[in-house]
Amino acid sequence: MSSASSPRFRVAPGSLGAEFVDLADDESHHLRVMRLQPGAKVELFDGAGVAAAGVVETTGPDAARVRVVDVEVAKAESPVAITLVQAVPVKMQRLDATVRLCTELGVAEILPVVSAHTQLPAGGLEMLDRRVERWRRIAESAAKQSGRAVVPRIAAVAAFAELNWAELSPVRFLLEPGAATSLAAQLGASDREACALLVGPEGGWDDGERAMARQEGASEVTLGPRVLRADSAGPTALALVQTAWGDLG
Repeated sequence: MSSASSPRFRVAPGSLGAEFVDLADDESHHLRVMRLQPGAKVELFDGAGVAAAGVVETTGPDAARVRVVDVEVAKAESPVAITLVQAVPVKMQRLDATVRLCTELGVAEILPVVSAHTQLPAGGLEMLDRRVERWRRIAESAAKQSGRAVVPRIAAVAAFAELNWAELSPVRFLLEPGAATSLAAQLGASDREACALLVGPEGGWDDGERAMARQEGASEVTLGPRVLRADSAGPTALALVQTAWGDLG
């Protein structure tokens, strides 16, 4: 496998089984911008968990081809599958940093939701839908930078009330500043392979949302004595889970 400092390029899932792979237009453009020449060593990843070392075979104004060597299942993925259910903050651009940091920390998927206290932008849900594409690009870039071969799923924005609980891990933590139990204490009591973290917006979850979460088996937990911003609570909670159950301990 190439070193972590080698330039990384994403390819289509399943394509690393071939001897050569042609880079997509945007990745080919990136290779040209980096002025990589035939013979340069690169790393390839398919966004679904497979990575490979590669050697640039040809470059051109419209395409680039890479020879595939040393294919392996990626080793940079967390042993715990963490889903972040994140209420969209008032300044939705703050979620850019949340997506980047959580991807670097190993999140499996991010479900942006609109809660009772979410303040929709002027463009409404349509504006949020356009933002999702940006978050997906940020996740891909963060996966590339951090050495991951899996790009976390960023779901379309949905109402919290319409959340499909059946798709979430049964181990669920609802972040609530006033909760009696800390997330760290809850994590220390067991060791699991998956969990869901539910992070509210500015103003937190409302009474109905908390009641729904409790009914669905979520434990209310706090991150400590200080109230974190909506966009920083998720990465903090994720780091705690990764330290207790994942690969940061």
